[in-house]
Parts: sequence; C-alpha cells; structure tokens
Amino acid sequence: VMLALKLAMAGETGYTGVPLILDDVLLDYDSVRKGAACDLLHEVSSEVQVLYFTCDRETYNLFMKYDDCNEFKMGIGLN
Repeated sequence: VMLALKLAMAGETGYTGVPLILDDVLLDYDSVRKGAACDLLHEVSSEVQVLYFTCDRETYNLFMKYDDCNEFKMGIGLN
C-alpha cells in the first residue's frame, strides 16, 4: 500500500523534476511481489528519477539486474 500511495502522489504532481525518494518500501514484500515492484519502479524511472534506499540484499540484487541502474553504497553495507 505504501508504494502505491507514493506512486499515486508522485503521479499527481506530474513528475515536475523532483526525484521520487523511497526508503525500503519493499522490505515486507515477498520475493515475487518485490520483483514485480522493482520492475514497476524501473518503468517509472523512465519518467522521473527514482532514488531507492535499501539495506535488503534481495532488493539490491533485483535492482542491479537493470543495466541503467546506478548504485551508491553508504554506511557499512547490506545485510
């Protein structure tokens, strides 16, 4: 629900150049839903910059399958 609300709010603003910032909103998703959500966020990233913060190794690996995904590591690493 949290991801859907954030995407709806971002869509209503018309993606006016402000990045969509998400902090581990997929953490409670199972693997199938997490993969589908990553695909959706990748699609959204063609219209707006998406900044996704995660400490979850599975989510990180799902995003890294896209060639145009950039990573910036912060802190002591992923769990």
